[in-house]
Amino acid sequence: MGGLAVKYHYFSADDHVVEAPDCYTNRLPRALQEQAPRIKTIDGSDVWVVGDERLAPACRTGSMVGIPIAERGDREETKATYESVRPGVWQPAARARDFDDHAVYGGVLFPDFFSSFGNPFYTLGDRYEVRLACVRAHNDYVVEEFCAGAPGRYIPLALLPVWSVEDSVQEVHRAAKIGHKGVCWGGSMDIFGMPWVGDPHWDPLWAAIQETDVVLAMHRFGQGASIGRSTLPKERSHAMRLVNTGNSMSAAIFPTNELIASGILERFPRMKVLVAEGGSTWLPYVLQQLDWHVDQVIANAGAHLSMLPSDYARRQLWTCFWYEKIDPTTLELLGEDKVCWQQDYPHPQCTWPLVEQTANYSLEPIKDERLRKMLRYENCARLFGFDTSDFE
Repeated sequence: MGGLAVKYHYFSADDHVVEAPDCYTNRLPRALQEQAPRIKTIDGSDVWVVGDERLAPACRTGSMVGIPIAERGDREETKATYESVRPGVWQPAARARDFDDHAVYGGVLFPDFFSSFGNPFYTLGDRYEVRLACVRAHNDYVVEEFCAGAPGRYIPLALLPVWSVEDSVQEVHRAAKIGHKGVCWGGSMDIFGMPWVGDPHWDPLWAAIQETDVVLAMHRFGQGASIGRSTLPKERSHAMRLVNTGNSMSAAIFPTNELIASGILERFPRMKVLVAEGGSTWLPYVLQQLDWHVDQVIANAGAHLSMLPSDYARRQLWTCFWYEKIDPTTLELLGEDKVCWQQDYPHPQCTWPLVEQTANYSLEPIKDERLRKMLRYENCARLFGFDTSDFE
């Protein structure tokens, strides 16, 4: 549990874990050791590699929390190593100390960029045996080392080998047994050449998630947000980065609509869903549009839904806010028990260390202190079932 001297005011529904350098070499079976991702320093950057094959940077600009923007360098040119980033990026006890400084008890742990969550370890291509071993290694590491390094402070989310429904179902059950409270889901899986999310192909997975009572954790889904716009004159590149950032921030809309309109929440009414790192205030607008079109426009096309889309959201959907204003109308439409605070540690848009300032900005329209506590940590605690005795 948390330190006795600290009274906590916040719990983040969206943070990220950066794996330690020995995460995979320590956990892959001996027969796969030569194919295990490991760290190699190349041109001043720590990079995940398999042999001479470069997979992805380990500590890119996504690990720049606490480093002034002017010191981060250009996104493509930043030289980042485990030693050059803040220790809390990858060391659980150091992260807990960072949190203590700003009354944050802990956070829900999504993976970082390398391991991905929509299509885990896609940089390994069709080496599915290795990818499955890496998924399991990641899931074991998060529980056995990261969460164990600061007991009680973090909520682990498991990766799934989504290329195989059978293996995914097995991993849901295995992950739940070792302590994971949710599983990561990328959203529009047909982008990766897999069946559409509403296809019965995925029903065994939804059934396993519902049966084990873990949370289906979706994260804003940026792939495809800027297709065809990747090459621009250099003088326009910074403008397009801002455009692409804005696009990716709204990228949770499509997969959330799919989840509701496909009838998945109708068929699996006890499955809980978290939509993270996409904000909350877009959802009331989207739900009102879905309700209108089901009722007024497409009529019988929505006959497979016994309720309005907004009813499913209020029953089964949780969202997160970080630097947007949350007003009473938003809470009325989403449910005041379904909105959670997030900070996104250690990513560059993280609100840490400006935790109090940004949270007060977001919650300024909410005057009821009971409700503010719900939004800061109680809603997340009810969703994931953690103890709040060390809180205010």
